[in-house]
Amino acid sequence: VSYAQWQAKGRMGGLNSKLAPKPAVAEDCGCQKAAEDGPLICAECMLPIGEFAYRADEEGPLVHGECQAQLMLQRANKEEKNRKRRDGELKRSSRAEYDIGWKVERVPRNLPCARKMGFAPVASGMYAITFNEESKTARLAPTTNATAALNLEYLALALQVRLLEGREPFFSLDPVDTA
Repeated sequence: VSYAQWQAKGRMGGLNSKLAPKPAVAEDCGCQKAAEDGPLICAECMLPIGEFAYRADEEGPLVHGECQAQLMLQRANKEEKNRKRRDGELKRSSRAEYDIGWKVERVPRNLPCARKMGFAPVASGMYAITFNEESKTARLAPTTNATAALNLEYLALALQVRLLEGREPFFSLDPVDTA
């Protein structure tokens, strides 16, 4: 049988019967020596296995070292995909249970606060702080630049804390000790 014929048979699956289990050699590398009675065929790529063969898994067929590396990579990728899926499911269930996450209705609106402060409502609903160099004063001005916009409710709260307590506000998610 020529090599081309042998390879063609291997592609068609005709040589699968030559995958005979061999006794394992006790070596640290986890590989086993190929048999002397004829070439063994790699179950993965269907090419002849050289001097050393590896088991694809505990009771699996013999494969090349390169094919074993590819199989290990595929298993690792599958495990990573499963881990990400489980993490995503846990995240979704936690968001549902504790009602956390970004929602449009939770975006702070400046219009009610602007009305309370006596400002005329603007179409964008966004305000920014501007600084006048000459008078050294700051004031609120309408803006269309979302990166310059600020939350008026937070600004009002921060100014109250600064005025009443003489410091900047701080926030904590830690529970308050009532004792």
